Amino acid sequence: MMVIETAESYFARTPGTPGAERVIHLHWYRRDVARFVPTEIAPSPVAVAVVNYGRWIVRCPFCRGAQFAARDDRRFFCTECLNEAVARRWIRVRWPAAATITGIDEALLARPGDHWRNWEPGASVVQLLAENAAGNWHHSWSTPRDWTTGEIVTASIMNTHVRDEFNEAVAAQASSAVLAIQVFG
Repeated sequence: MMVIETAESYFARTPGTPGAERVIHLHWYRRDVARFVPTEIAPSPVAVAVVNYGRWIVRCPFCRGAQFAARDDRRFFCTECLNEAVARRWIRVRWPAAATITGIDEALLARPGDHWRNWEPGASVVQLLAENAAGNWHHSWSTPRDWTTGEIVTASIMNTHVRDEFNEAVAAQASSAVLAIQVFG
């Protein structure tokens, strides 16, 4: 069965380990800091769950990295910047209402491939269904990332901000070419 991936579906199930902590245990790459799990939650900011390339993710509000979002554990800890801006504490993650999540998942799974499965807050399920009916799945480029001097560029950052955006552009060009052939012969 196809699903829009989350931390729970993508990472191996670990009994007793909440979804957001699975990301820390299975995606920690830092060699300069020993792996740890925060014990406190910062009062702000609140991150937002989005769908990117067929995955529910959370974009880090501090370094603009991104990781899988966990439906059953609405906390986020960035293994890129370690949430240094909030003293290495978790931040909360805002998700849409449960019925809206189901509608988003169903609408996006009706699309022909992960590169067309994108959702940002502000887009309704009705809009997604209308896009599906019209065959208009194009997703515009995300806001360009801010880079900082001395930053360690990781595979996660490059995949989110270069590979996925490139794949979006290629898919959009291919779709536009097919549409032009259909319209103009």
